[in-house]
Amino acid sequence: QIVRKSKISTSIVPELSANYLLIGKKNEKLDFFHTFKVRNDGPSNLNDFDFYLTVTAVDVVEFNVEIIDTDCRAADAVHPESADNTCQESENCLFFFCNIGRIQKNEHQILKIKHSIQDLKTREEEESMGFIESAVKIPNSIDDEKEEYKYTTIHFRTDFSQPTIVQKIIDHWYVVAGIIIGLIIICIAAAVLFKFDVFNKVRIYREEIDIIHSARNSRLRGSEVAEEVNRNVFINRGNNMEEELAEFNGVEMKEIMSQND
Repeated sequence: QIVRKSKISTSIVPELSANYLLIGKKNEKLDFFHTFKVRNDGPSNLNDFDFYLTVTAVDVVEFNVEIIDTDCRAADAVHPESADNTCQESENCLFFFCNIGRIQKNEHQILKIKHSIQDLKTREEEESMGFIESAVKIPNSIDDEKEEYKYTTIHFRTDFSQPTIVQKIIDHWYVVAGIIIGLIIICIAAAVLFKFDVFNKVRIYREEIDIIHSARNSRLRGSEVAEEVNRNVFINRGNNMEEELAEFNGVEMKEIMSQND
């Protein structure tokens, strides 16, 4: 028989676990995961070892639990080794006895617990404060020679209440970081433009364009005034010729009338 002597470290994988969900009063079926990493720190290889899982659900109408790629069987009651779990009422809890596969020295395995919920218990005037918690009771030290088996319990909870603004900011840190980086780039670009006096150059160039446009408009207005003056002179000259012709015709009429007399 192989004598085992190893240290085991278990941690949560946050990027593969849901710490809260935005849930209204009525929802379709939702699936999410609690993910743990189990590492054998040696010095021995481990063919297998047992651990215990307790899933507690509060204010959840219907839920199911599936342990992915791990040998687990349901237990009817709380196992003695996991008496420190958060389960207060057995009807709200599921208990599992599991065996994790072979883990070589300095290697790890991923423990994925899939949760499925159908709906929450809600109050008419209050938001549900429901949650689902996984409590993994797992060895952190195995010594067959001394027959010492020490356990630790790792908890992870998914809350169904509305997250705070701070939680949203933390969960979307990459968006905030992108905005900050964008503002820094804009400030640096503006500083460079000011340093090389680009804004004044653009302003001077704009003023020169305005002067050119103003001169062009002045010439156009001058030509329009000249045309108007020439038009008035022509009209006045025509009026004078008509008056002279009328006076000439009047003199001739007078002479003809005097000759007839």
